[in-house]
Amino acid sequence: MMDGVWTAWLVAALVTVAVAGTVIFYTVRSGAVYNQEEARWLRLAERGVSAEATVMTLKRGRVGRTYDMGMDMTVRYVDTAQQPQEATLRAYIAEELIANFAPGKHIHIVLDPADPAQIAVDRRRTPTVLP
Repeated sequence: MMDGVWTAWLVAALVTVAVAGTVIFYTVRSGAVYNQEEARWLRLAERGVSAEATVMTLKRGRVGRTYDMGMDMTVRYVDTAQQPQEATLRAYIAEELIANFAPGKHIHIVLDPADPAQIAVDRRRTPTVLP
């Protein structure tokens, strides 16, 4: 009788660990796209070209951090060849600053001069998180 109880307990523990591991894996993985935008900004902060973009759409993403929400926004801007462009940015934004990214608002971006489709929010001029 005791073997059956221990077996059931062991199976339940293994299922719990598997489910928790799966949830953690997908949570970390889905947040990666928001971390990539921040890493792109760090790379472009020194050599990128400053530009202004207009936010066209803004929606809440699937993940967040303690005080920041993952936000998906579509922006329009003019690239270095003076061609209009539209891109999707996925960035973590502090909940208190989300209104600054509402559709119709202008934000500062940096773009890669070698690949103007590679853009990031210019956090020096348009903060995304609170200090």
